Order: sequence, then C-alpha cells, then structure tokens
Amino acid sequence: MTDNIQSYVDTKLISKNTFSEQLQEIDNSQYSLEIEMFFKSTTTSTKSNIKNHQADYIQQLTQAKTQLKQNTLDSYYDERQSKLDEELTQELEQYLAELLDENNKP
Repeated sequence: MTDNIQSYVDTKLISKNTFSEQLQEIDNSQYSLEIEMFFKSTTTSTKSNIKNHQADYIQQLTQAKTQLKQNTLDSYYDERQSKLDEELTQELEQYLAELLDENNKP
C-alpha cells in the first residue's frame, strides 16, 4: 500500500512538475513575444525618427545653400560697407553740429 501511495505521489509530482514546466515555457514564450514586439516597434520608431531627422537636416542644408547662392560675399561686403558709411556719416554730422553749436555760443 505504501508503494502504491508513493507511486501515486510520485506520479502527481511528475505531472505537477511537467505541468509547471509547460506553464513556464508558455510564460517565457509570452515574454519572448512581448520583448520581440517591443524590439520591433522600437526599431521601427527609431528608423522613422532617423528618416524624419535626416529629411529635416537635408531641407535645412538646401535652404542654407540657396541663401548662400543668393547672397554672395561681394554683395554682403557691399551691403555692410554701405551701412558703415551711413553710420559714420551720421556720427560725423552729429559731431560737427555739436562743434558748431559750441563755437556759436558766447
């Protein structure tokens, strides 16, 4: 009788262990599937972000290139020289006006 009970208990333990292993395999496969899905979505999202950033950067470079072609260095120099001449003329006129005012005072 003891042998029968022991055999029954052993059978139940083996069944229980086998069932536990199967559950664990199911759980692990579920986690593996979730990890794989996470990896795929993250990879897809990252690739999309890289493509968007690359497109934006290329657009910025194209705009800068166009702007540089339109505004050559010579035109920049001429424009800057004109502004400086205008500023100097205004300052000289103001300075001369102040000198004349001082000389005309008694």
